[in-house]
Amino acid sequence: MSIALKSEDGPTKVPFVPQHPFDNPKADLIIRSSDNVDFPVFKFLLSLSSSFFETMFELPQPSNDTIESKDGLAIIPISESSRIVDKILRFCYPVGVVGKPQIDNIQEAIGLYEAGVKYGMEGLEKAGREALVAREFLEKSPFAVYAVASRYKLEDEAKIAAEATLCKAVVPIDAPELEYISGRDLARLQRYHAKCGEVARALRDDLSWIDGDSTNMSFDRYVTQRRTLGCNCAYSMTRNTIAQSWWWDWLNGTAEALRHKPCGDTVQETYWKALEEASVCVYCRKGVWESLPKTVNRFAAEVSKAVSKVYSAFCYDSIWNSCKQLDLIITGEGGRRGCG
Repeated sequence: MSIALKSEDGPTKVPFVPQHPFDNPKADLIIRSSDNVDFPVFKFLLSLSSSFFETMFELPQPSNDTIESKDGLAIIPISESSRIVDKILRFCYPVGVVGKPQIDNIQEAIGLYEAGVKYGMEGLEKAGREALVAREFLEKSPFAVYAVASRYKLEDEAKIAAEATLCKAVVPIDAPELEYISGRDLARLQRYHAKCGEVARALRDDLSWIDGDSTNMSFDRYVTQRRTLGCNCAYSMTRNTIAQSWWWDWLNGTAEALRHKPCGDTVQETYWKALEEASVCVYCRKGVWESLPKTVNRFAAEVSKAVSKVYSAFCYDSIWNSCKQLDLIITGEGGRRGCG
């Protein structure tokens, strides 16, 4: 059963007119869409691409008197809209003839996936799934992609979409995507998002990922050494790591931001203020424009690495086939059973 996400194209729709290759006078069949647009096609190409149509054409065919026809060609009506039918049929034609069909939005992607399943077209089904997690859709509407993938139980795509949501604030309660997602799947996403925030934020307290910032010097000796070099910044020390206050301010602020957007991109967005503060110091300004970006890149990589382990280990291990672990995570109850 298809779902309809809110369209961004506005209420006005231009009537669809089929273009090449659906103008070939040698076509031997017409596929009619749900909005009564006719597509002249070739049975041979349909049978090669679709097990559904292959089986249909192998059955005894009714006489022309008992089926609707046009220009001497039998008409097969199907339930998909003309825009989706156009994409479906283009996947039946050689790429050299029609080029690679372009999938413009999430609705088209899931429409093609549905059609692929319905008509036994594995290539179309795969194309729909791949298009669903296209970069442009994940960047613009990761929650919508997650909702659709969860609705259709597409585990791999749901995982990809869930990871993409980490660069967004957690889904708001009035998001339109909630209309198409179950409470269980929403709870999983929220729990996953929160756990990733915890894991990313914990990197502030375990600084083993930082190269060259630990020291065996005493705090006083280290600071004294920096003072002789002209640094007037305030310093503090945490777990054998000594650094200027502006550095700790950046690290603590970034850790807090990671609670809400636990992804590597968040780290990249937070260090400009630190650069400005460090540039005030005669000593720090000499190397901060080179050293801090390196630390930022390392931190971002560590965040991405840490959160990448959360999805399977925490709450999405065999999402729809093994629900016991998920029930324990979501409810906190040791005795709950079932996969409702």
